[in-house]
Amino acid sequence: MDSFFFGINTQKLSKTGLLDSNGQPLTDDAHDTKLSSEEHLFSRLRSSSFLRSAIFSKGHILFSQGDMVKEAHVIFQGQVRVISGDTSFYMGPGAVIGLAEGIAGVPMRWTLQAETLLNTRLIPIQRAVEEIRTTDAGLRSICRVTVMRTLGMDQTPESLK
Repeated sequence: MDSFFFGINTQKLSKTGLLDSNGQPLTDDAHDTKLSSEEHLFSRLRSSSFLRSAIFSKGHILFSQGDMVKEAHVIFQGQVRVISGDTSFYMGPGAVIGLAEGIAGVPMRWTLQAETLLNTRLIPIQRAVEEIRTTDAGLRSICRVTVMRTLGMDQTPESLK
């Protein structure tokens, strides 16, 4: 079976001077023009005071299939193996895990296991839902469409109405 990997190239961020030798973002806004939108978001999330850090050892199960999501994860260092039956793939820096499921209030469809030492930032789902409900109608609509497409839903989740 071929391995698939989804993630951001953190080596590029280090080479452009946006991450220091410890993988921490630098705040020089002049570098922002060199980033893709995904890299820019990754750099900004790294320093967000809204999110707290978590570290997991190799083999730790972040979610089992069927779990309800209370906190989503943004991967900053390491890899997660995503497993469902005979299907598996890997996610790395920049990948967001469990946000759509948490916002929609549906069980996790995958088992996610730390493949390496893993550093994530946690997104509290309840707070995210509250922020979405109070945001601009256009942004709320974007969130609704994104969650529904990600999860293949036909009906709008109650949390996004």
